[in-house]
Amino acid sequence: MWLRIQRIIASTSALTSFESDILDAHNQKRALHGVPALKWNAKIAAYAAAYAAVALDCNNLQLVHSGGPYGENLAAGYVGGYSPVDAWYNEIKLYNYSQPGFSPATGHFTQVVWKSTTELGCAMLLCNNAWRQYTICEYTNTRGNIVGTNPATGNNFFVDNVLPPLDGNYIHKRNVFT
Repeated sequence: MWLRIQRIIASTSALTSFESDILDAHNQKRALHGVPALKWNAKIAAYAAAYAAVALDCNNLQLVHSGGPYGENLAAGYVGGYSPVDAWYNEIKLYNYSQPGFSPATGHFTQVVWKSTTELGCAMLLCNNAWRQYTICEYTNTRGNIVGTNPATGNNFFVDNVLPPLDGNYIHKRNVFT
């Protein structure tokens, strides 16, 4: 049984604390890679909330991607806006910059830092169980994790969009869960 879904804002409303926190968390991680900050998109936040309301069940943990038109990250068991993004970003430890490409082990990380993505919309489903919170984030203009060659540059899309950290430290020794 779910308690509530984070309310969805109109494009003229102020962001809720969850929305502000998750946008800030994304932009902090993206800044480490020198990629542009994301802007909040209420339309795709509404899409995330609608998907949560229909597809996620607090009594049956099954995180299944919506298959929609956006890039998407899902998480369960993390509270607030910062901890799911920290968990997704922590996959940087597994990303191989010398062989850039998609891997299920790093797909959340690569979506968070994908350079050409410009907009984000997220929702959460609060549950009265051990998982406590499901988080759904949608990414657009463009979605991330595009496999293939970028016709504009001739590079693998991952080379163009998953930039190494500005500090040159490809494998962060510290735990990003802070």
